[in-house]
Amino acid sequence: MNDIIYLEKIYAGYKGLVVLKNINMKISRGLIVVLGPNGSGKSTLFKIIAGLLKPLSGEIRVLGLKPFREIAKLSEKIFYLPEKEVLPANCIVEDAIDTFRELYGSKNVDKYLELFNLSKHLTKRIGELSQGYRRRLHLIEALSSERDIILLDEPFRGLDSSSRALASEAINYASRIGKSCIIVSTHIISRLSPEKIFVIEDGNIKFEGKITDLEPQGCIVLEKNGEIFKICGDRIRSLDLSNTTIKTIVC
Repeated sequence: MNDIIYLEKIYAGYKGLVVLKNINMKISRGLIVVLGPNGSGKSTLFKIIAGLLKPLSGEIRVLGLKPFREIAKLSEKIFYLPEKEVLPANCIVEDAIDTFRELYGSKNVDKYLELFNLSKHLTKRIGELSQGYRRRLHLIEALSSERDIILLDEPFRGLDSSSRALASEAINYASRIGKSCIIVSTHIISRLSPEKIFVIEDGNIKFEGKITDLEPQGCIVLEKNGEIFKICGDRIRSLDLSNTTIKTIVC
C-alpha cells in the first residue's frame, strides 16, 4: 500500500526552540492515533502535515505534495481541525449543518447528528451550546468533509467520558465507511480502534505499531507528579497521558 504521508528526519520548532526531533513516519489509509502528553509536539506535527508550518529540516510528502510549498493544492484534499474553535458563535446550528451538506456533499451528516445527539439543539446558536456540544459540531464538519486526510487535533478536549465514547464511535464509523485517512492526536485512546498508533514524547517518537502490540503484555512506564507508574495490558486504552513524562515502553 502506498504511503500518503511520508516524513523523514523532520526537525521543527518555533523561534529557536526545537519541538520535533528526527521524526520519521510512514502513514497509509485508515485510522491513526498520535498519542502523547501535553506539549509533546503533536500539534506541531499536525501543522507541518497540513502545510501551516515549515519544518527546519527533513523531507515531507503528503499526497505526493510538499505541504508548505503547495498548500493551495493540499488544502483541497485535507481537513485540519485544530484545538481552537473556529465556527462562528452567532450561527444557528441547523444553518451550520446545511452548510456542511452544501460544502462537502456528504450523505452521512444525518448519521453523525444521530451519533452525537445534536438533533435537539438545531435551533440554538453555536455560542449557546456547551463546550462539549460545540466540539461535537466541529467533529461533524470534519468527518463530513470526507477529505483524503482528516487531522483531528485533540478532539476529546473538553469532553466528558460519555462524550468521548460518542466521539470515538463516530470516528471509528467514519474510518470504517470512508476512504479517508483519519489521524487523531490525543493523550487518551478512549474507545478508538486505530490501525496504528504513534507514541510521541518530548518531540520524539517512542513507539510505532498496533495497539495490540502493547496488549495484553506491553507496558508504559511514566512519571506524574514525581511518582513512577507502570500501566500494562488493556489498561493502556484508558491511560490519560496529560501532564506526564513517558519513561519507557515495553512490548
